[in-house]
Amino acid sequence: MEHIPIEWVMEVPPITRSYTGLILLTSALEYIGMLSPYDCFFSVDKIFSQNQYYRLVTSFLYFGELNFDLLFKVFFITRSLKTLEESVGRTRDFAWFLLVNCVIVLLYSASLNNQHLLGPCLDDVLMYVWSKHEGDMQVGILGIVHFNVVYLPWVYMFFNVLANRGAGLVIQGEPALSVKTVIMELLMRGIVLGHTYYFLNDVLPKIHGEGWNIVRAPWYHSWWSALFATKTEEEENGDGN
Repeated sequence: MEHIPIEWVMEVPPITRSYTGLILLTSALEYIGMLSPYDCFFSVDKIFSQNQYYRLVTSFLYFGELNFDLLFKVFFITRSLKTLEESVGRTRDFAWFLLVNCVIVLLYSASLNNQHLLGPCLDDVLMYVWSKHEGDMQVGILGIVHFNVVYLPWVYMFFNVLANRGAGLVIQGEPALSVKTVIMELLMRGIVLGHTYYFLNDVLPKIHGEGWNIVRAPWYHSWWSALFATKTEEEENGDGN
């Protein structure tokens, strides 16, 4: 018997299912007028000067209006995130992985101090990390062109540049971004930020040892085990008294 949609949804790992569900919910709220697209732009000034802290969340959840284009985006996001979450294994490990990459994107965006969406940026970063971990996997375009998945971020960037060629991006009356600016934005956000995480998590520890892995989940570090072991001993001693 073929799986009904609800069964297929429940087969998706919990973090991926929750994140994609929130993406659809955010666009649905915008569709019915309860949320404005401009409420979803990341802005340092609005967050800290006007106390609009919700932007730290909504900027990661808005991918555009509720339409078929959004559904295609959510489908591909679900597929890539599902693969990543299954490869990581434990839910809390993947939650930490996602949190660290969100922080990297936030720091980069705060340094620019301009208004833009962080969800597509995070998606590009995760795609790069996934491509580095699955470098030998073969992917194809329309069943014609096949290449190793490690080149996928560059192919994706190329097609995005073509799609943006001759068009600018206007945000709240700001001048349109040139094609050169769009190219640099795609390079910086997807490849450089993704490689930052890959270097800190995979390359640096191989050179200097696991102690240098500053993005690793804290429960895998010795100080975490020692901290909770000390607390457990204190609780046992207290019960004994």
